Amino acid sequence: MSKISMVIDSLGSGGAQRQLVELAGALVRNGYEVSIIAYHPGDFYIPDLEKIGVDAYIPHSPLSQTQKVFFVGKILRELKSELVVSMLKGPSILCCLVRFLSCFKFKLIVSERHFDHKVSLILMVRMIIFSLSNYIICNSASQIDTINRSKMSFRKMASIANSVDSHRFQQVKNFSNSNVNFVSVGNFTRNKNIKILIETVALNAVQLRARACNFRWFGDPENYRDIYDEACELVNNYSIGDIFELCPPSRQIEEVYREADGLILCSNSEAMPNVVLEAMSTGIIVIASDVGDVRRMLGDDYEYIFPVNSIKHLSTAILDITDTPIQERSFIGGRLRDRAMQFFSMDAFTQRWLSVISEVLAK
Repeated sequence: MSKISMVIDSLGSGGAQRQLVELAGALVRNGYEVSIIAYHPGDFYIPDLEKIGVDAYIPHSPLSQTQKVFFVGKILRELKSELVVSMLKGPSILCCLVRFLSCFKFKLIVSERHFDHKVSLILMVRMIIFSLSNYIICNSASQIDTINRSKMSFRKMASIANSVDSHRFQQVKNFSNSNVNFVSVGNFTRNKNIKILIETVALNAVQLRARACNFRWFGDPENYRDIYDEACELVNNYSIGDIFELCPPSRQIEEVYREADGLILCSNSEAMPNVVLEAMSTGIIVIASDVGDVRRMLGDDYEYIFPVNSIKHLSTAILDITDTPIQERSFIGGRLRDRAMQFFSMDAFTQRWLSVISEVLAK
């Protein structure tokens, strides 16, 4: 039985963390012994890992940059894993450094879940660091395109699209005849762009109240207190607290989607946002900014994709959906679920990962 360690920044609520837990479960079911290392405190997904029998190693308090390297390196030495899978940019850079310092004693797959809009010196330096790994996985085909434009050559690089658990995220939505409920799901980071959504709601507050619209944003403020406080202040200053609510992360996020009429993603930078797939699978309408692989996910002809930071286009999309008959909204949601199941199944995701892992371990 091969030992695999997976490394991420934290086990707080987040899309990358959810994909990590799902991949860990799939690996366990296929006979691998899996452990997870996170170098920031956070235990949102610990109960999920306990259910699948995966040990997690987390520091009790925040670590400095140097301490992170020693923390991860020490645990990897103790576990003696044959393979390490790192997820996200920071953990992947750290694992490349640990592998180099340990004289390449373990094999490494880095999962690049970042999207670079253009070729830059920063991207090229990051890719040079990632060349210390055995394999580079991007979850976004758009990122593969950007890397290819850099003219840098990597023999072992592939795109594995995110997946969605269609059993957990089932379409059981009965669209409301009265209120129109929108949700957003994401932590309070700058790239999630909550300010644009708040300003859009404030600008259209009169019409939105007349249409009985409500907006809820689910996210963890713990490590992003400044942005969270800024969002709270904006909601108060615009006097929209009656229709815009900031909510803590939910362990039953599928129920949040089922109670909603639509998901709004207003990020200014994403690779392949999980929340879009989850909403699609639940069969609700998605309004999304044109970032990363969003068009590949929703389809080139999908009408509710808007330019990044465009309050005008976001306003139009929201008001258009509120005026759309319930039956038509349900039809659009059904088409999105069909697309999610066809192109982003958990089975396809698992098989692609198992194939890469087998290839790396065989060498």
